[in-house]
Amino acid sequence: MDITISNVPSLNRYEVRSSGHLIGVLEYHRQPDAVVIDHVEVDPGARGRGIAGHLTETAVTAFEAEGIRIVPVCPYAQHWIATREKG
Repeated sequence: MDITISNVPSLNRYEVRSSGHLIGVLEYHRQPDAVVIDHVEVDPGARGRGIAGHLTETAVTAFEAEGIRIVPVCPYAQHWIATREKG
């Protein structure tokens, strides 16, 4: 599956698309000292292919490059970050 991931700051989210179709989002909001990951979701038909992980990795890497603290409130993002830190 060929996917593209892009940040859409005007919507406070990262989007993942396949063949131009939106198949997933990572929603966030900014606070003065942090970025909060509110929600990660991939369409049911696209699940099980690692897309949510790739989406989360892309966003987290970009936030880290900014040097901003990341606060995951989404259970998926919490698990992804915790697993990454253990590795």
